[in-house]
Amino acid sequence: MTVRVENSLDPSILDLPANELLSVLEGPTLFDLTQPNHPPLFVSVLLHGNEISGWDAVRSLLKERNHNGQSSSMLLLIGNVRAASQRVRALDGQSDFNRIWEGEDSDESTWAEAVIEKVSSAKPWFALDIHNNTCPNPHHAVITDMNPATLSAARKFSDTAIFAMQPLGILSRRCSQFCTALTLEVGIPSDPTSSHRAKDYLSYLTELGAVPATHSDDLKIYTNKIRVVVENAHELDEWQVPDFTPFLSNWNFKTLDKGTEIAQLKSGGGRLLAQDERLNDVTHTYLEYKDDSVRLNNDVIMSMYTDNPRIALQDCVCYFLEPWT
Repeated sequence: MTVRVENSLDPSILDLPANELLSVLEGPTLFDLTQPNHPPLFVSVLLHGNEISGWDAVRSLLKERNHNGQSSSMLLLIGNVRAASQRVRALDGQSDFNRIWEGEDSDESTWAEAVIEKVSSAKPWFALDIHNNTCPNPHHAVITDMNPATLSAARKFSDTAIFAMQPLGILSRRCSQFCTALTLEVGIPSDPTSSHRAKDYLSYLTELGAVPATHSDDLKIYTNKIRVVVENAHELDEWQVPDFTPFLSNWNFKTLDKGTEIAQLKSGGGRLLAQDERLNDVTHTYLEYKDDSVRLNNDVIMSMYTDNPRIALQDCVCYFLEPWT
């Protein structure tokens, strides 16, 4: 992979939904829309091809600003357009585009290093990566440091934030090394409020041109130390993924009681594994197996639960949260 950089954005691209971008973009593209003497805002969308709200927010904002004769000093990364063309998170055999920014050795991670070099050299004042979830979650920010500027920016978006202990290699953690950085989680793609909420925040940042300064004393912060995955996921097919309890998608960011069944194993299928932020196996602390039933071994607060077998294999089933203290 090579870094494709464009110094202008054809307005016609803004008319295309995410699944049609591959028709005009050969692959991931960094648009350098920086203006002289104006440090840019760095915005990343479509690192996961089925998470379209970020692109919808950006194209709506830029069309609006173009119509009003307004320019935007921006670096815009449009990510996995190949996966977007198939309306999937990632294609089979691809690296996850939001796990390649640190600690991986692949063609994609080499590309990511080149992107970071170009972005950091432009000295952006803020980095924003926009994502969706597979199942409903409250709109929230994901942070990777506790700097006052980061907390302020997160609070301006939502009263809820996750301090990401894992997974490794996410873009906002890498960007936090050279500017204030935030990930937005704006709910499911089919909900129109997802793109509207992202656009409102983008519009605010663009007009302000600086990191928001607001109180953050009431920001509810959780850590995601525990990640539940399908064991040996790379060896399995989708039919081998456990059957997940459907109603659990309504319990993201809520407390589930000890004994709650979260999955039923299939004959010959994969088991569930709980890992901490150091990738230690802590399954026995959090999960209990009774025959084919997988139940909680403690009360937990869950987030980002998915009942999609493909995504469970490519990423994870859910996270267990703890309040930040």
